[in-house]
Amino acid sequence: RKGMRTRRLGAVLVALSLQGERSCEGLVASQGGRVRHFINLTNGLEALEELSQVLDPDALGHVSFVRIQSSHCEANAFYSVLENLDHNLLFHLATGARCLVYDFGSRESRWPSLGAESGDPTATKIPRALWWGLEWSRYALARLWKLEPDPPSLRGYSTSRLFDDKLDRLPKPLGKRLKYYRKFHPDRVDLRGVYYVGGTLHDGDDEAYAAMAQAWCSRLPEEDDSALTLPPGFVEYRSGDYLGIGRAARAPSRDSHPS
Repeated sequence: RKGMRTRRLGAVLVALSLQGERSCEGLVASQGGRVRHFINLTNGLEALEELSQVLDPDALGHVSFVRIQSSHCEANAFYSVLENLDHNLLFHLATGARCLVYDFGSRESRWPSLGAESGDPTATKIPRALWWGLEWSRYALARLWKLEPDPPSLRGYSTSRLFDDKLDRLPKPLGKRLKYYRKFHPDRVDLRGVYYVGGTLHDGDDEAYAAMAQAWCSRLPEEDDSALTLPPGFVEYRSGDYLGIGRAARAPSRDSHPS
């Protein structure tokens, strides 16, 4: 069983990247920098078991969750994709981390110069959330953070003009939300998609995904009492502590507490 997991993980760690790196070593080696793993809900949950086999126990807490919806990509809902980018993901990207987003595709498709004729088995089930959603997100963030983005493409076709047009019409509140992270002085957007070449085995099976999530949580190390100890000078806020006191407080009326 361990050997089967290892072989499957070798397939999982194949990625779409700007530099064209397609090996596990090229993806994870981040020149001594931080690497953060993000599971794209829902199908990406299928990667949790494999990740638990290869990550150091202390690194399990570095796995987070995002939801880049393929339905938004299919509908060309450019702004909906950006609106759903998680703040945890944005913060790590803006502070220089390499962020790997794991997903499992459910539909087969053929790609230019790839496929059976070229002997490349990774060409058939690439999740739309990765090849469409991450490509657009990566380009948009680089532009909004005043970086020089690599030329974007979707399925082999240049999309620079399309993406620039969409950015020119970006809703102001959304632009403000994303530009906020410029204060952390990002120097790159190292956002990469990772997919399992065989695709999903449980698409639409909510019970299976719930079980995967519960199994993952059971593997996380339990916190001891020290995790509940607050640093000096910090106090937990509880709204109930301030009932009946403060600027707008008043004594409760008799009618509010009938005998």
